[in-house]
Amino acid sequence: MKTTLTLAIGILMNVLWITSGCQDQYTICNQNKDVVMKAGFYRISGGAPVGAVAPELSVSSILGTTIFSRQTAVPAFTLTLNPVTDSVQYIIKMDNGLPNDTITVGYTTSTVVLSPDCGSIFNHNLTRVRTSTHVLDSIQIVDPFVRNSIVENVRIFF
Repeated sequence: MKTTLTLAIGILMNVLWITSGCQDQYTICNQNKDVVMKAGFYRISGGAPVGAVAPELSVSSILGTTIFSRQTAVPAFTLTLNPVTDSVQYIIKMDNGLPNDTITVGYTTSTVVLSPDCGSIFNHNLTRVRTSTHVLDSIQIVDPFVRNSIVENVRIFF
């Protein structure tokens, strides 16, 4: 009786393992594969950060590739990080009549294999951020782990 019960539990465990393995693979394949750094705009009010909007945001790469052009009332935005380098620079213009600022983001990159069928993604770990201060006041890392989620990674103060 004890042997039969042990065998039945073993078979049940294998069936559960196989079933959960298949279910996990499909869940993994349905995951968001976009990994972007999320940045929000803030002002300091009464000593605390308060969400703000950029009046007319334009963003381009340091090489001149336009990412956003004159987007109005922008509270937050996303930027891609290059997995083959350890830093990127972007030019940010908060309003057409104001000077440009440059933000620099340093990071490490790791490859995460979702599954053989679903492929892989690149996650990043922010190591440093800095900005010029023509219009922007400062930039701060809130969550250094850039992954395929909706978490804000950076706060930009102006």
